[in-house]
Amino acid sequence: MTHGVNRFFVVGLSFKKTDLTQRNLFAFNSQQCADIYKQTDSDCLKEFFILSTCNRTEIYGFAPCEYLLTGLLQQHAKGNTEAMQESLYIKEGSKAAEHFFEVASGLDSQIPGDYEIISQIKSSFQLAKHHNRTNGYLEKLFNFSLQASKEVKNTTSFSDGTLSVSYAVVQQLIQQPSLSEVTIVGAGETGELTIKYIRKFLPEVKINLVNRDQEKLNLIADRYQTTAYSLNDLSTALETSDALIVATNAQQPVVYLHHLEHSTVNVIYDLSVPQNVAKEVYESGRVDILDVDTISEKIKYTVSARLAEVPKVEAIITRFTQQFTEWSFRHHYFSVAGHVQGGAGKTVSRKALHTIFQQWQETALVDSSLAPYSERTQQSMLLVLQHNFPDLLPSPSAEKKEIKTHACTTTGHAKQSSCFMANQCCRIATHPAW
Repeated sequence: MTHGVNRFFVVGLSFKKTDLTQRNLFAFNSQQCADIYKQTDSDCLKEFFILSTCNRTEIYGFAPCEYLLTGLLQQHAKGNTEAMQESLYIKEGSKAAEHFFEVASGLDSQIPGDYEIISQIKSSFQLAKHHNRTNGYLEKLFNFSLQASKEVKNTTSFSDGTLSVSYAVVQQLIQQPSLSEVTIVGAGETGELTIKYIRKFLPEVKINLVNRDQEKLNLIADRYQTTAYSLNDLSTALETSDALIVATNAQQPVVYLHHLEHSTVNVIYDLSVPQNVAKEVYESGRVDILDVDTISEKIKYTVSARLAEVPKVEAIITRFTQQFTEWSFRHHYFSVAGHVQGGAGKTVSRKALHTIFQQWQETALVDSSLAPYSERTQQSMLLVLQHNFPDLLPSPSAEKKEIKTHACTTTGHAKQSSCFMANQCCRIATHPAW
């Protein structure tokens, strides 16, 4: 992390202000996320991770300004995204951390209390870590989120019962008369979870499993005793099926009208984002189709008991946010102190530094203008260190002069001409909308 420059942000969009068609433009699968990690080559943006689910796409990370992250999001989106500006949210520092805890606890889910988000967060974070895009701060944030989620699950009824999209689909299948055969496309987490629920609630129903990856297909098919079909044989799998559940994560549709020509399918559940059932199928009227948003809407009436637990969940999130903010200030302070000592070639005992930190923190925690890793907080820390340890630092005026000389006039951070956002961020007087 670059001292005195980078701040922590989350930028993203979610189901709250966008519909499924809009979210399709920003949906990234794991391979696309991996490609973004590999291709992003900028000194301004090194540590970040992407969370892309059916409810949201968000980027959490460190950058000199939020436009690095919004620029990255726009750069990899599909199609014209100008109209999406009003739907984008940006949070910084403790507010960004609090938002992440709300997401991890299921409080910010389309289905309140949806516990499946935790496995998605774990997968997303591990992918970023594999590509060396995380740091100690993000690791701590991730661990705090797991702890907060666990406490919500163990001490409240917010996640009691099963209200996932997969569960909701199977509950609707139960109501279908004479249901005898179902085809599931996709052997990932959602597809496997759907198979589990069918085996539990509809044990007599035959399941066909279709997947592109043959090795994964054989593994899941053997595990749950389903009939395996390659994606090329989708039409064959659908010939005697009553329902089709699409749980793939492809960037292009995998189900088209010609797949249904000789099938007995009467309903399709498209659980994919972006939608993996072709537009021609939606418009044909050939079968009933329910997408993620429609399914989520159908089960909202069952969440009243969970909503009664929201105050308890909010209290847990508030406490974890406070603890994480205190840790963040401490981490920032000792990072700054270490950087200063290294530059001066002198050291101060950790006990002495800790005493000064405790005094500074009393002010910081009641000053809403101070946020971990902000430039204002850094200057406040430098001033208190300079006041108490004058041998370590030049005068505040000299420090400010140096920053002004070497920083860009729009953001205060050093200009990086190699950055992919340099033309929009570092070299113009006013920031772009994105």
